[in-house]
Amino acid sequence: MEKLIGTSVNLPIIKFQNKDIIDNIQSGKMYLKNLDWFRKYEEETGDSVVGDLLEGMLHISEGYMKITDLETDQIEVLKINDMAIKTAFSNAFVFCSSNVMLTENSFAFSEEQKQILKTFGDTALIITNKEEFINRIYRAATKMDFKVFYGPVNYYRKDEDNVNMLASLLDGIHNIAFWKRDDYVLQQEFRIVLWKEGTRDEYIKFEMDDISDISKSVSIDEALKIKFERLN
Repeated sequence: MEKLIGTSVNLPIIKFQNKDIIDNIQSGKMYLKNLDWFRKYEEETGDSVVGDLLEGMLHISEGYMKITDLETDQIEVLKINDMAIKTAFSNAFVFCSSNVMLTENSFAFSEEQKQILKTFGDTALIITNKEEFINRIYRAATKMDFKVFYGPVNYYRKDEDNVNMLASLLDGIHNIAFWKRDDYVLQQEFRIVLWKEGTRDEYIKFEMDDISDISKSVSIDEALKIKFERLN
């Protein structure tokens, strides 16, 4: 099967999950887990596809940490190797999806991607109007006093310190939610992140307007056969 969906300005995002969860999302009802949940999930289950031990963590391959004793003013410098530092953004809630990115005006899932994405569930929700979807989340989130951030995930090599990641954190610690190890690059992720200071819940029940008018639910096998092309 081949379809032409979207434009270069507003390409779709796709959520892969089981049908009951997809139906709820399409009706506007979601359970959003925080970043800390994904770390715990890999730790408890060993699943490194859904889970991620470094989710929301600042990873340092090699560096130095300066520690000052407040009583004596003595400074100790410690060498750091392969260390992950937990950030204050670990309690942010996240909606994860796959981002359609055109290469030479078209996109189709690779065989490697298909094998990974099939593990997420039996159904795909193709959100054809990404901008309006974000708007509906934003309207509902602001009523709950949440800040909203969104964008594609960037990927880094774990054995190298990434200057771009560190630079992005100067613009806000929320950007840590948009960096993952390149072990996850085939997921091609697009995220919408909700954050409110002081929230400590592992997940939230989030409700927004129905999105049936800007989305289409299909079987995962059907979705993975779709070819996306730029419309002129």
